Amino acid sequence: ITDNGCGMDGETLKQALRYGSDTPHDLDTDLGMFGMGLKMASTSMGTRFEILTNNGDGKISQGVFDFEFFKDSKDFEYQFKQFYDIPDYSIFPIGTQLSILNVDSIGVKDPATFRNTLIKRIARTFRHLLYSGKNVIKVGSKVVKPHDPLYWDHKETIRYTDGWVPVSGFDSLEYRIASVRKVSAIAKGNKTTNQGVSWIRNNREISHNQTDPFWKRFPDYRGFLVEVRYTGGEVDKEIKVNIQKRILIDSMSDSLIGVMSSEINPYLKQAFDDYKN
Repeated sequence: ITDNGCGMDGETLKQALRYGSDTPHDLDTDLGMFGMGLKMASTSMGTRFEILTNNGDGKISQGVFDFEFFKDSKDFEYQFKQFYDIPDYSIFPIGTQLSILNVDSIGVKDPATFRNTLIKRIARTFRHLLYSGKNVIKVGSKVVKPHDPLYWDHKETIRYTDGWVPVSGFDSLEYRIASVRKVSAIAKGNKTTNQGVSWIRNNREISHNQTDPFWKRFPDYRGFLVEVRYTGGEVDKEIKVNIQKRILIDSMSDSLIGVMSSEINPYLKQAFDDYKN
């Protein structure tokens, strides 16, 4: 996995290799929160990962996180070094490369299936980052195009709001609501499970098709979708997430549940009436 971003200096890379890193996060823009994602995601697939990064300061930094090394050395410590010549790795002049090795925990074994699944997940999860065209993600040579589960611009979509609606009392929180029940392009996939709320934090989807605590999943609400987006910071206090960025329903504030319920319920009733008619 290679990017052409700003890269990291040596100290930032050291922090990235630690569980619960101390690197400050801008909660209004950063995707990360807890300093756990890189390690957990990488080691959930393989026993070793390597990072090469260049931030333009004249030094290439390398970090290695290897469970086999930990086991043999009895030392739970990452390996780190810096050098001035780029080794035999494919890397942008400035940017970062992550390699996951000794892969042993991926359920999909067929490379083509894995590739297609990865493209679909990225297209949905990071659609708001991709909409503008300023951010480009490639899987191999294929450019990933954003996938909108609300099919907002589709002629068969029933749009219940005119667009994004700000939520009073919650800075940066806004929503839009639509029904895709009549969209013929997804008729086979438009099952009872295709309903609920998608939560978008800092342009990354962290949860989708979640009906609790706003309504109970019911066939007549099939295709009724709500998309809520917000920036982190203050709103994070109202919407609690775990280290996997999954929303903790039991920890969502009562005030947010109350306000969002009052916003959603009239459209939910309208969708129910439309379905019956």
